[in-house]
Amino acid sequence: MATIRKRGSSWHVQVRRSGQPTITRSFKKKPDADAWARQTETGIDRRGLVPCRSDLERLTVGDLLRRYRDEVVVHKRSKTVEDHIIGVLLRHKMADYALAHIKPDVFRQFRDDRMKVVKAATLRRQLCILQHAFNVATKEWGLPLFDNPVAAISKPALDIPRERRLKDGELDTLLEGCSKSRVWWLSPVMKLALETGMRRGELLNIHRHHINFVRRTLLVPVTKLTCPPKTRSALKRVLR
Repeated sequence: MATIRKRGSSWHVQVRRSGQPTITRSFKKKPDADAWARQTETGIDRRGLVPCRSDLERLTVGDLLRRYRDEVVVHKRSKTVEDHIIGVLLRHKMADYALAHIKPDVFRQFRDDRMKVVKAATLRRQLCILQHAFNVATKEWGLPLFDNPVAAISKPALDIPRERRLKDGELDTLLEGCSKSRVWWLSPVMKLALETGMRRGELLNIHRHHINFVRRTLLVPVTKLTCPPKTRSALKRVLR
């Protein structure tokens, strides 16, 4: 139960729960004291956590992101890409903010800064990682963050999807350019990509034991795509 008392020019708040230490804080205005008391009680009832402000004063957004990278991202299939994205996030000034002082405005500024540099789809991926890191910190690590500050900001709208297709003669020009590369396999990989629609990660993860030279087929063990019906015939043409 919260107790609010006037002490001099400040309002002193105490929140008590059985079996937990008393939480106290002072405010200049009573509405702020009332709001904090309600928020604190709700957080304790919901998660059984004792909000410790000293933890949030000590930890920064950068600390949270580094722990997220080392404990969560390392187990993901997309760890290489997400590790790069987190590196970008850590270089922004918002990574230096203490969690105790973090507000949605900090991430609105980050969003506006990045919109000048990257496209909407890239920025949405960066914000998605940030938001998930705060969710994990609250639900799994027990940090007393009552609200996710990244969830409170609007995300940029996605760009209009590209519908560009190769025009007559462009494929020959593309393959001619690939043939001049010192990377000898660039041209066949480009053909395979065009014929099958495979993702870059799927193409780069092909191993020799995935290829059946007798049946002229390729096994893609991990993929987000469902192979279209004509994939086998396309692979036969490319692997000849």
